[in-house]
Amino acid sequence: MGIRIQKILGWGLTDVINDGPYINLEKDKRFNLELSQNYDKFDSKIYNIEGFLNWVKDNWEECKEIVEKVQGRVSLADVNILLATNEEGKLNKNKLSYVYNYDPEFGDPSVMIFCPISCKDWTRHDDIIDYYEERGCSMEPKVQILNDCCGIWPYLNMIHIPGSPRYGEEDFPNSISPGEYNRMIGVFSEDMKAELTGETLEYYKKYYRPTISTCLILHLYWLNIFSDFYKTIHELKPMIYTYWA
Repeated sequence: MGIRIQKILGWGLTDVINDGPYINLEKDKRFNLELSQNYDKFDSKIYNIEGFLNWVKDNWEECKEIVEKVQGRVSLADVNILLATNEEGKLNKNKLSYVYNYDPEFGDPSVMIFCPISCKDWTRHDDIIDYYEERGCSMEPKVQILNDCCGIWPYLNMIHIPGSPRYGEEDFPNSISPGEYNRMIGVFSEDMKAELTGETLEYYKKYYRPTISTCLILHLYWLNIFSDFYKTIHELKPMIYTYWA
């Protein structure tokens, strides 16, 4: 059969600690034991899209609270679109393995990446353009972090992480547009210096992160993949993950 190129766009972790084909839960305590001890149950839950959507509809107020705790504000526009798409019978529920990708055998065992349910085109297998683009390059797994993009379109913004030392202070806005943030920290252009300096600059780099799809936030909460959801969710980074399998 040979191996095929895999390319995934999403939010993920690049420091997962594994032991063979499984996550080492003794060392990496971010993950729930169920992920390793009862993987079949977890795997079937990924494919239970109706279960997830019903949970969202039945727990709408709780979902708003979850999103506000993660993003610092409530916006469920993409969730409403997902629900409407499902009601119209247009939601593709086949091959939902793209929602969760962890492949320690062929990929990088330290990388785990997630995609929103509605973004099936964010993962590609054996794409002819990807093949020719990567042909002749190293076949080692690689990750391109997209922090300078301030997220993944259309989810573009920098979020002041709730619970940060100076969260809620007027001098530190809850959200900043990509262009403004990049000018503040000095990555907007090679010809422009950072508008911020010293400890303030370091604070903005440390305590602001790219926004995350609301659908993905709620789906990861429902999957119960993380032992401390409200801590680990802020570690996810927007990225492109490429490997051969």
